[in-house]
Amino acid sequence: DGGTTWSSPVRVNDDPLSNGKDQYYPWITVDQTSGQVMLVFYDSRETTNDSTGVWMATSVNGGSTWDNFRVSDENFRPKPIGGLAGGYQGDYIGIAAHNDVAYPYWADDRTGNYQGWMSVVSFGPPCPVDPATNPTPANGTTDVSINLNQISWTNGAGATENELWFGEAGNMLLVHSGSLASSYTIPAPLTYSTVYQWRVIEQNDTCGVNGPVWSFTTEADPNIVIDTIFFDDFESGIGQWTVTNDGGTCVWEIFLPAYPNSYTLPGTSSGGVLAADSDECGSGTTMLTTATIVPILDLSTYTDAVWIEFDNDWNVIDAQDEAHVEVSTDGGSTWTGVWDQIGTDIRNTHEVLDVTGLLGGQSNVSIRVRSVQPGWDWWWALDNFMVWGQYIVPVELTSFTASVNKTNVNLNWVTATETNNQGFEVQRKVEDGEFNNLGFVGGFGTTTETKSYSFIDIDVEAGSYTYRLKQLDLNGSYEYSPEVEVDVTTPIEYALEQNYPNPFNPSTVIKYSIPQDGMVTLYVFNLLGEKVATLVNGVMQAGRYEVNFDASKLASGIYVYTINSGSFNSVKKMVLMK
Repeated sequence: DGGTTWSSPVRVNDDPLSNGKDQYYPWITVDQTSGQVMLVFYDSRETTNDSTGVWMATSVNGGSTWDNFRVSDENFRPKPIGGLAGGYQGDYIGIAAHNDVAYPYWADDRTGNYQGWMSVVSFGPPCPVDPATNPTPANGTTDVSINLNQISWTNGAGATENELWFGEAGNMLLVHSGSLASSYTIPAPLTYSTVYQWRVIEQNDTCGVNGPVWSFTTEADPNIVIDTIFFDDFESGIGQWTVTNDGGTCVWEIFLPAYPNSYTLPGTSSGGVLAADSDECGSGTTMLTTATIVPILDLSTYTDAVWIEFDNDWNVIDAQDEAHVEVSTDGGSTWTGVWDQIGTDIRNTHEVLDVTGLLGGQSNVSIRVRSVQPGWDWWWALDNFMVWGQYIVPVELTSFTASVNKTNVNLNWVTATETNNQGFEVQRKVEDGEFNNLGFVGGFGTTTETKSYSFIDIDVEAGSYTYRLKQLDLNGSYEYSPEVEVDVTTPIEYALEQNYPNPFNPSTVIKYSIPQDGMVTLYVFNLLGEKVATLVNGVMQAGRYEVNFDASKLASGIYVYTINSGSFNSVKKMVLMK
């Protein structure tokens, strides 16, 4: 109808959405003899974003579905072409097609000079091979273990051999070619928090069919902890800041919609903002003012990374206008600028300042924002001001148990991962006494494998005891484990005690007793009858036992724990409340 209405748009490139890759400079044609629609474009899906390859997409059903494939045999790095306007690569790309033959054309500088390149793509009858289906892990799966053993799929009908491309997003490599495979064993641990992609190309003796690009994302590193140390969205007044007048007319204020001026802030900003608004202050005024975060920040734990973030609108009049974010590590005696802007607009930005070198590991940190607007100027507006800290947990302790065997106390613990772990001091105290060091068990340094440890406290007199581990890092830092308690007595009957605390979050202690040696199982189930944890499964000696159950990876709800030993069975409920 002459362009009044249009069909719904159809996405042509078939790589995963939001993968940070670029497709640009497209050119389209239709083979007038077959009706096949064809596009050619630059595409960075198989390289870094400072480089590109050339790809085609074709459709035999009028654009409803598309097949993607590479037509260039090398990647290249776009750059300005000599003799053209600075910064301009040139959209020198095109495609022609006739009688089921396509001729994609493009310019690239693989030789060091921009030259024209082309491929010849011939199309025959549809390949009688179906694409692969049923990926495992399923497409889009998140939180996949870095120790994933293999990926698998169901081969399509007609396939007699295949290729597998696998790797980090944007960098898939050919890892199998030849005989018909339906799985691939991953040879080494994967990387935390990383998107992996894979594609199976099913083939017979004469042709092949590209399958879809599948992806999964690996789990976050459990040893990396990121905390929000300070945050203010300026919705609850200015109580988290100390505002001073440094010789001007007006000071920092919180403004609520409708704002006195047209602040331009990122979409994450809403509601109240903190602004040094010289224009709102009025004619003949100056804005010399400082706002300092009230709490002194203890960042001694955060040795790995510290950031300051905020939404920003810095609108200047002239070169005399200044905006400063400053930090102090001595209680405000001296200050260091970490974001200093003089005379240049910085508007509608979300600023992220890496201040690790200045603030990481410091215990007496102050942060302030200082506005210098000497005259009737514009404004500096801020929102969502936050301080983040990151540290690496050297050891992820998944269990720590204590059990009594006659007059001995057996301590056992398991780690999921270790980073620079020197080892563990084993400590004990009696009733309300002080902890004393019993011995040392060496660690495994850095490892992503599960490691098990044990220690026997020999010839312990009857009484109640508390044990803990002091985990020592190679750099001298340390942290303590949860404590476990035992009573050194001889039980006379089977018993399963109610966990404590209950409700709990995220961990609780379960105690049980057995009067004679035997097989013991202690399981945790959800209300669907699914086993969610195995706490004990083995032959135990007569004694009283205590197990620390960590449910940090489970959802809130009611859980059942059950013990079986000989003819003794007992079941109890507990409540996880997050």
